Amino acid sequence: MGFTLIELLVVIAIIAILAAILFPVFVKSKENAKRTGCLSNLKQMSVAIQAYQGDNNGQYPGSGTYPWASPDPREPWAQHTGWVKMLLDKHLKNRSVFECPAQLNGVRTGGRAPWIHLGYGMNEYLFYRHYGFLVEGNLPRPRHTVLFADCNRHGMVHDWNADLQASEDGLPSGMNRVRYADGLYKGQWRIRHSGTNILFADHHARIVLPDQFKIDKPTQSICKEYPVIWPNAIPYY
Repeated sequence: MGFTLIELLVVIAIIAILAAILFPVFVKSKENAKRTGCLSNLKQMSVAIQAYQGDNNGQYPGSGTYPWASPDPREPWAQHTGWVKMLLDKHLKNRSVFECPAQLNGVRTGGRAPWIHLGYGMNEYLFYRHYGFLVEGNLPRPRHTVLFADCNRHGMVHDWNADLQASEDGLPSGMNRVRYADGLYKGQWRIRHSGTNILFADHHARIVLPDQFKIDKPTQSICKEYPVIWPNAIPYY
C-alpha cells in the first residue's frame, strides 16, 4: 500500500526540518576541523623553529637587513617571507604547513614551484635583527608575544600603521592583518576562524578572539597591547 499525499508531505517536511537542524552542525564541524588543522600547522612550525634555534645558537630565523631578500637570484623569495625559506632549507619539508586550511587567499612566496600561498605571518620584531630580539631570552614576556599568526597580504606582523587597514576599529594595520586574517572580501574585512590562531614565543598555540585585540600606544617606548607584538609592550587586557 503506497503513501498518501499527506503522508508524503509529512515525510518531506520532517526531512526538511532535520536538514535545517543538521546543516549548521555540519558547517560548524567543518570550521572546527579547519581551525584544528591550522593549529596543527602552527605547532609543526613551532617544532621547526626550535630545531632551527638549536642549529643557530638559539636565534630565530632572521635578517639584519630590511626588507629581507634572498641573495640567490634563483630563489627570488618575496620580501618579508624569507623566514619561510629559512625553515624549508632544512627544518620543515612539508610546504603545505605554511598554508592555512581555512584561508581565502594568501601571500604568494617566490622560489621554485610549486608556489606557497602563505597564510601566516612572522613577528617582524623577531625576524629583523636590528630590533635586538634575536633569542627567546631577550623577550620580556614570551608567553604573550606573537611568534607566528594567521595573517593576510603579508609575511610579517607588526603593530604600526602601513596601509588601508589602519583605520579599522582603531587598531594599527599590522594588528588588523592578523585580526582580519582573510583580508578584504566583497567590501568587508573577514575574520578567519571566528578568531585568530596564534603561536606565541613560548611555543604554545591558541585562538585569540576578535574583541581581545587592543592597543594603547602613545609612544614606541610606552605601549600596552594584546596580543603582544612589540616585545617590550605590556599585555593589555
